Amino acid sequence: MKILAEEINKFFEVSGFSDGTIKIYSKRLQEFVEYLSVETNTKVCEIHLKKVYVIVDIKGKIIGFKPIDSKLIDKFFSKNINKGHNWISEARKAIGSFFKYLNRTYDFKNIMDSTSFNFKQYRKERNYTNILSRHDLLKLFHSIVSNSKVLKRDLLLFTLLITTGSRISEILNIKIRDINWNEETIILPLTKNREQRIIILRPDISEAIKKYTKEYGIEDNDYLFNLNYSQVSYLLKSFLKKVNLERVNIHSLRHSFATLMYESNTDITLIKQMLGHNDIEVTRNYIHPNYLRNRNLVIKENDFIFNNIKILSK
Repeated sequence: MKILAEEINKFFEVSGFSDGTIKIYSKRLQEFVEYLSVETNTKVCEIHLKKVYVIVDIKGKIIGFKPIDSKLIDKFFSKNINKGHNWISEARKAIGSFFKYLNRTYDFKNIMDSTSFNFKQYRKERNYTNILSRHDLLKLFHSIVSNSKVLKRDLLLFTLLITTGSRISEILNIKIRDINWNEETIILPLTKNREQRIIILRPDISEAIKKYTKEYGIEDNDYLFNLNYSQVSYLLKSFLKKVNLERVNIHSLRHSFATLMYESNTDITLIKQMLGHNDIEVTRNYIHPNYLRNRNLVIKENDFIFNNIKILSK
């Protein structure tokens, strides 16, 4: 085991975290390193977690060292409670992940397991996520048909979001070369979790995409949609407003997908795979069983919206 700064660098090299996560975790771990430097009166470049406490004899001679313990962790968080729950959550995840890495790599004790700091006291209450029911989705699509200025693009965009459960970043990063026309799938080479994932398309959607790309001259190396997050967010907001639907954000469509799949008796492990989650508990948070109204509602437009998307094929 090397000095702390070197181990942190090694940790990020093998972590597989996204760039955004690395940026946040780097800040919190750097703050932790600076804290340890002050507490132990040690230069940042010399801190070693196995040598945090110095043991001296009665003559003041150094005879050994003791590793970091949970008391220093507790003190670190206690000194920073004024920074709020987001900071505490980020620091806990960063430090916790780092100590898990040390435990796996060197069998170094994960002292996060023995901290006494009350993290629950500073946990942010989960915001309620509004989602769209089946009937709401039909109203949304009819709003798109009635109000869109680029109809085929917008129909295809929101159809992909709602029928695949993909993140908006994944949809906007699709290039034509990522599409397997024969198997009707899309390969996502890099997702939020830095893992390759495959989107399975509903029947006829791959054909609709093919006709759309041909009509608009979109080449293999081009993105399927030349849009950014803000533009898609604006489109969704405007379409919802036109039909007096409660405002939801783009990520809520992902929750809507998970809930509708669950209502259709899809096994939660399959929903987890389709959403690209690593933890099934995260998937459970995407399912909102109180949205069971309209479950057996039969509307003929369903065939148009969810199966054929006929307007895209004209």
